[in-house]
Amino acid sequence: MDVGGHTDQGRVRQNNEDAYRIEDDLGLFVLSDGMGGQAHGETASALAVETVVAHCREAENSRSVPLFGESRPDLSERTNRLASAVARANRKIFDTAAAHPALRGMGATIVAGWLSGQRLSLVHVGDSRAYLLRGGGLEQLTADHSLVAEHVRRGIMTPRKLKPVSYSPCWCVRWAWNRMCSPMPMNRCCSTEIHCYFAPMD
Repeated sequence: MDVGGHTDQGRVRQNNEDAYRIEDDLGLFVLSDGMGGQAHGETASALAVETVVAHCREAENSRSVPLFGESRPDLSERTNRLASAVARANRKIFDTAAAHPALRGMGATIVAGWLSGQRLSLVHVGDSRAYLLRGGGLEQLTADHSLVAEHVRRGIMTPRKLKPVSYSPCWCVRWAWNRMCSPMPMNRCCSTEIHCYFAPMD
């Protein structure tokens, strides 16, 4: 399998708040984006990526590594582990910000994929997306955790009538992270886990 990665700071901000890791030997791919305009988003995204990779690698080396959050019986062991890694990253960002006043308010979105044969486990929080490229078309595999996306899902807005809203787009993302920090079952968290099966492509 050929893999690659690239990131760009874009045209709006002075710094690049993206972070990503490709762990080819694990089949693990992690991307995080610091929340736009929030304090030290680049620090949060780097922490998120490094924590997810470290947790997954540690779990691969020892099955005794505990899960953060409750295991969902309807999901595979690997998907539960990936959700655990994101919950662990959330806690690390929260604790780091609490310990360093200059970092308070930082946050990040994340999307992570873990391949096992022809099965892909996906976990995401926020509006960082995963797509499937097949047959010359892109299919979005994740559903954004954002105020606008939530309005569309509830029928308050339609995709054809989307307009900029005055609410911060980070509100739902921060809510998602905070919910993952709380002591509630993983099946009520705002992360999404899905499995995709891929047929060989020409």
